Amino acid sequence: MISLITRVAAFVAFVVLGIVWSSEQTETLAMLWAVSFVLVAVSALWSDLEPGSRPSPSAIWAALPGPSKNPDDYR
Repeated sequence: MISLITRVAAFVAFVVLGIVWSSEQTETLAMLWAVSFVLVAVSALWSDLEPGSRPSPSAIWAALPGPSKNPDDYR
């Protein structure tokens, strides 16, 4: 039940911020809209996983790619 509430709240935030951003395009609203999209995507993926196979938030953060330390990647 909590998962459903979280998904609905994230989706409502995404829709509301999208509507507000379409009328007043500021960088702050754009960033909030992008963050709400990520929350919708993560909550949807999270709820589809079995309870025993759900990674912790720190494991998700560790799996995200970071900037490359190889300078050749930026040439």
